[in-house]
Amino acid sequence: MKNMKLALIGCGRWGKIYAKTVSRLENIEISALCTSNIENRKFVGNSCHIFPNWEDVFSINNIDALILAVPPLVQFKILAANSNFKIPVMLEKPLALSSRQSVEIESLYSKENIVSLVDHIYLFHPAYTTLKENLPSIGMIKNIITKGGSSGPFREHTPPLWDYGPHDLSMCLDIAKEYPNYISSTRISSQIREKNLEEVWELNLKFPNGIHTKSTVGNGMTEKTRTIEIIGENGSLIFDDLDKDKLKINKNSKCTKIYIPNENKLPLDIAIETFINAIRGKQDPRLGLTLGSNIVTILEKCDLKN
Repeated sequence: MKNMKLALIGCGRWGKIYAKTVSRLENIEISALCTSNIENRKFVGNSCHIFPNWEDVFSINNIDALILAVPPLVQFKILAANSNFKIPVMLEKPLALSSRQSVEIESLYSKENIVSLVDHIYLFHPAYTTLKENLPSIGMIKNIITKGGSSGPFREHTPPLWDYGPHDLSMCLDIAKEYPNYISSTRISSQIREKNLEEVWELNLKFPNGIHTKSTVGNGMTEKTRTIEIIGENGSLIFDDLDKDKLKINKNSKCTKIYIPNENKLPLDIAIETFINAIRGKQDPRLGLTLGSNIVTILEKCDLKN
């Protein structure tokens, strides 16, 4: 099979992780890298074309797909420019920092049928996908409770709510399969420490199908945490990414570990493979920008309420 040639735009912390991940996957390679630091060449092959400005990517021949690892404001500019070239693109959350931008891009990419995937990373986690497969065992879903955060990171370009919120909201919306008809938010804590903004938020959603969700997110927590509990009429499913036993079912007052196929496979590997397979014609419900756009709209409403 011919290697798929990718252009990676951005080589910060997450860009380097992309480069490392692609290097161990089969039939794909980074053939072009956008970076202002020439020393980042060491993260790609010797034959990789290095260019300093993202605009230059559209003049490079034989690029099959783009991977964006840039701040949201830059990401929007690249996505808008790419709508003229229609190159398949994998991008980071949040899709944008305003609903106006996210709706505009989602509509354009949907109309032009441009292959796209937002890296809502937990949707590709083996424990989460196994959780979804086990949903019938707990009956009708009533509540979803999530908690995700840590002490940091602190990003100049992305507020804490917009940095952490997409993770939890992506899982909530994916399971509810609807857009909420009620959205409320509370900024639990907010402080500036050593010029860094630390915040913790609580987001509450209600859906037309009766599901209620509560998510506590932010970079102002004392300990790193990543959990989601799905509460149904016949029990609950619990995914704890930091627990040795990542997935459990609580039923009839008994908590039992659930076997996770491919448990050790990294979510980013799965996300990139899903993206590449989509370019080759394999469909997946996690493709497209609709979920990312809905999340931006919800975050904007939460932000405006506080």
